[in-house]
Amino acid sequence: MAKTSSFGVQFKQGSNVIANLESLGEFNLGTKEFVDCTTHDGATRFREYLATLQDSGSVTATLAWDPAEATHAALAAAATTIANETWSAIFPTDPSVTWSFTGQVESFSISDTPVDGKHMATVSIKRTTGGFTES
Repeated sequence: MAKTSSFGVQFKQGSNVIANLESLGEFNLGTKEFVDCTTHDGATRFREYLATLQDSGSVTATLAWDPAEATHAALAAAATTIANETWSAIFPTDPSVTWSFTGQVESFSISDTPVDGKHMATVSIKRTTGGFTES
């Protein structure tokens, strides 16, 4: 099985590639929730469960933050509005694979700024409708 490098991954807000992306967190394809539906007349003494809803959580991106960068300003602005947007991750495989989803900026934070460090920001995008689509 071929192994691939993650170098060159892109993350997009709408049609805009977010600049200075350092890392892109995991894409949870779905964590199922279950309810206990065990009854006294069950076939065994083991609990029985029924799957109900799925949640694919949030995707987190870490950026080398540049306050003058337009894509970073757009992320900060989206953190203060309530609007769904299309988000996409493009993986540099051959052929390339794109995972897209609908979501909103859940949080945008500027990290610590040590004297010997660089400006960093973290943005978390909550998937709000449906699951991930692959193309």
